[in-house]
Amino acid sequence: MINRAPMKNKETSLPAPPTSSNVSPLSVRALFVWHDVRGRGPFSVRAALCMALPATIGWLLGYEIEGLIATLGGFAGLYGAQQAYHRRALILAWAVVGLTIAVALGSLGAVTTWFGVLTVALFAGVTVWICNSLNVGSPGAYMFVLACTMGVMIHGKATPLWQTLLLVAGGGIIAWCVQMTGYLIYPNGPQRRIVIAAARAVRSLVHSLGTPGEEAARYLAASSLQTSLEMLKGTPLETPYQKLNRRINRLFAAVNRRDSASDALLALSNALVEEAGRLPTRRVSVTARSVGDIQEVNRTVQGWRASELIMDGFFRRYSEVRRCTIRVIIASALSGALALTLGMNQAFWAITTAVLVLHQSAGRKILLQRGWLRLMGTLLGLLLAEILILINPHGLWLVLTIGIMQFIVEMLILRNYALAAAFVTPGSLLIAVNVIGSPDNLLFARGVDTLLGVLVAYFVLFIVFARSGERQLPEILSETLDASEASLNMLATGDVGSEELLRRQARLRHRLIDLYDTYNNAIHESRETEKMVVPYWNNVVRTLRVGYQILVAGWSEGANLNLTHWCEQIKIERGRCKNMAVAMSSQGTQNNRKNVDASD
Repeated sequence: MINRAPMKNKETSLPAPPTSSNVSPLSVRALFVWHDVRGRGPFSVRAALCMALPATIGWLLGYEIEGLIATLGGFAGLYGAQQAYHRRALILAWAVVGLTIAVALGSLGAVTTWFGVLTVALFAGVTVWICNSLNVGSPGAYMFVLACTMGVMIHGKATPLWQTLLLVAGGGIIAWCVQMTGYLIYPNGPQRRIVIAAARAVRSLVHSLGTPGEEAARYLAASSLQTSLEMLKGTPLETPYQKLNRRINRLFAAVNRRDSASDALLALSNALVEEAGRLPTRRVSVTARSVGDIQEVNRTVQGWRASELIMDGFFRRYSEVRRCTIRVIIASALSGALALTLGMNQAFWAITTAVLVLHQSAGRKILLQRGWLRLMGTLLGLLLAEILILINPHGLWLVLTIGIMQFIVEMLILRNYALAAAFVTPGSLLIAVNVIGSPDNLLFARGVDTLLGVLVAYFVLFIVFARSGERQLPEILSETLDASEASLNMLATGDVGSEELLRRQARLRHRLIDLYDTYNNAIHESRETEKMVVPYWNNVVRTLRVGYQILVAGWSEGANLNLTHWCEQIKIERGRCKNMAVAMSSQGTQNNRKNVDASD
């Protein structure tokens, strides 16, 4: 319901702006940071089986090398882990197709080494573009690029191309089956987990009202709610998951109209979390959906088509996806070219390392730390790899080693990245040694290639789109206000079930997430960029609050929205953003003049 009654324009208190840490991203301390992450055990076991089962089948049939090639398809099992099973099935299927295409392109590009480098670089760019636009999540584009480089490296080594592709696809099918086995036992387990996560995120927002962490909590709550809405899309409204999720959305709408937490909000948020914990994981019986129910589901869940997301992700001005894509293409081509020029045996390891550092959007300090942790973890892993290669496991022992390594990696990857990387290296080297052979100075070459890939990634970080965050932020502020106004105008018509409203709400949701991400990335870019964007923090907060209030009106039943008030708020915020942009531009001009005077 949209309330058109007059409303007092109450100025809300704004939290202090978040800033980046003073700790160096290349410090030794970063190597020992341990994050408290729980619930990784079941997924880690499944990920290990996705890698070990293809190798086991190959060993049992007397085709050990072919089984190891099939483990490339096992990478598909790393995708879609948190999705409901009907969505996970589709994501896994596309991952299998993508990995098979990646190996095929890599093998076809292996006509010459230089052409292979160009092929991998372009493929890396396209994959990063697609995965980041669709928000595929970890491990993102990296596994597809790794499969492409492996396609180049195993070309002509073991099996004909058509057999290699069949093996990769077969390994992917095995991974699909492994990751879908939970449906037979707990078909609604993912739905329960995501509703619990949404309830906890909104509860955290309630507790953070009036604190410096309020906007971060609002961002996380909105992202979690959107994930739950998308996961439950098409689920009957009578299920307990849908019913509770709608109540959580109504609470989120109520919280966005408050400046401080009340006892009633705290009690309600705690009650919803407790109720979410009692949701069933097995099948629940519901009555058949009516046409009206289906329309309500479609009205509640916003979403773009995949093609629209991909186009918007790259071609929008100051797009973070485009920045990431171009960086990856340049770093891939440059690291591969340098490795070949220097005569390195396995130049494509340098490419995969550069892609690993740059393939996901983040501030420069975070990416610097990722490269540092990867490098240190790889060097440690080379010591373990030396021991395993000397032992030279075969048959069942090789299979067990690969499975155990993958299990350890998945258990550690979110807790301590450097330690996880130490177990990635020996596992990948064991597969490479048995499939493509053991060239001279293998471990030394892996270490040098990793170092080269990290250094090239660092070079690109400081050269390509340096300090672009301060130019992006005013632009995304304007785009977010435009999207808010477009959704508000559509809500004014009262046609809350129209396709056009869904599209406008989808655009608004993506702009709100982009706005917070852009600010967060900018403050982790450099000290200079942080100084330029922190003054925009109040504009960011007010724009987020306006946008979320309009957004939840399309999510929640009975969400009140005062059109006159929010139209005026958008107009006021446009003026504030324009004044801030002018002020910051003037300040930048004065700073440049001071620098010129100092140089004179």
